[in-house]
Amino acid sequence: MLTKKLLSAIALSALAIGSLAIHSVAQQSQQPSIQDSTRSPVSLEIHHMTVSVADVEAASQWYSEKLGFTETKRVVLDNGNVQIAWMEIPGFRIDLAQVQGSGRPEEQNALPPQHMLSQGWRHLAFAVDDVDRAYEALSDRGVEFISPPATYDPPGIRIVYFKDIDGNILELYSDF
Repeated sequence: MLTKKLLSAIALSALAIGSLAIHSVAQQSQQPSIQDSTRSPVSLEIHHMTVSVADVEAASQWYSEKLGFTETKRVVLDNGNVQIAWMEIPGFRIDLAQVQGSGRPEEQNALPPQHMLSQGWRHLAFAVDDVDRAYEALSDRGVEFISPPATYDPPGIRIVYFKDIDGNILELYSDF
């Protein structure tokens, strides 16, 4: 008899606790969390990056033929001193900018991993499903790679570096 009363009390307590938990969760979802109230009101999304190039025509052709980008717009600024080609793949845009009088600093010619000794943006990485398959496909299109694909475990990645027509370092990257 005591056992039935004890089981009934436990069952009612469990229902009450469950009900309170559901009520608490519902109220929390209606109120901003502490983390939300301390976050910046700025919402950032990747839009584009700009690469300074020696010849916008040659660079546009290279990114189209070798990597499959599509030129979607051409912009001329500053009385023709700046020419920009908007190059797009799904979800990403690179602006190739030819600026009259621009030049390439010597430290920009370092190869990986030494290229990391100079501070600033160092390379652009493209995620691929299979680095080796992408390496072969781009090699067939005439892309010249800096070295063969390499595996780093940890952290469990496979990468390979190559340069665009202006010597900017690009990377193919995949997790495994």
